[in-house]
Amino acid sequence: MLDVAVVIPNLNGEGVLGSCLSALEAAAGALRVRAVMVDNASSDQSVTLVRRDFPEALVIENEENQGFAKACNLGGKAFSSRYVLLLNNDVTLSPRSLEALVVYADAHPRVGAVTPLMCWPDGRVQGPRLGFAGLLGQEAVALSFAPGTCLLLRRDALDAVDWLDEAFFFYNEDLDLSWRLKKAGWGIVCLRSVRVQHHEGVSTRTDLSVRARAMAEGYRGSLTLARKHYPWAIGPVRFALGLEINWRASVARRKERRGEPLSDRERAFLMSVPAAQAALRLNP
Repeated sequence: MLDVAVVIPNLNGEGVLGSCLSALEAAAGALRVRAVMVDNASSDQSVTLVRRDFPEALVIENEENQGFAKACNLGGKAFSSRYVLLLNNDVTLSPRSLEALVVYADAHPRVGAVTPLMCWPDGRVQGPRLGFAGLLGQEAVALSFAPGTCLLLRRDALDAVDWLDEAFFFYNEDLDLSWRLKKAGWGIVCLRSVRVQHHEGVSTRTDLSVRARAMAEGYRGSLTLARKHYPWAIGPVRFALGLEINWRASVARRKERRGEPLSDRERAFLMSVPAAQAALRLNP
């Protein structure tokens, strides 16, 4: 049995997959690991690159974009392993980083998820936010939520909560998973001594239409999250999300009318508005 199945969901990540996969061997140390790249119908040469340069990795090709949660579930269930590492294609692991996460998890059997600190290429810390415990310099900091950017998950814990909820297409699935792990009695921890590099947003930054869909799915997922965990708050959440969409759209459109150039983020957001508004109306 493998120690870790490394699951890399991918959408048009040709420019970053090489550094992501190249770092894996040094990160694993003495662990038995294997990578699986789950491709969500990329339009670039991602699949060709991985099959040519990393033949030891398994490639799963989806005919259409199945979303992050489903890609993670497909990849994680492709191998028998003690742990599953969810790894964004724009993350570069540091030497022995994966080994350190597994060593900690092996020593703490009620911890279901372990994450490192994510850093920008210049070394600045992105997250997760550690609050007061981080200021105290604790090595292992308990979290209520860990992002799926680089997340080691105990397979027994995943099985106990029925893996990622595929009702979430993009965004919020990691928050939902964290909450379900906590409710089931599993700990979530950040190891401050383990740092990895994250080039944030590569998959959604390369294509405005992909970015727009991700934004719309973020709103839909927020409502799904509220309905699932806090059904009494669904009305206020729907109202607040609608206000945010309308306000952001009005700000961008005023800039357009004044002849000011819009950022790619603003252009993508305006593209996302019809789908986002429809999601709020249709999400029961």
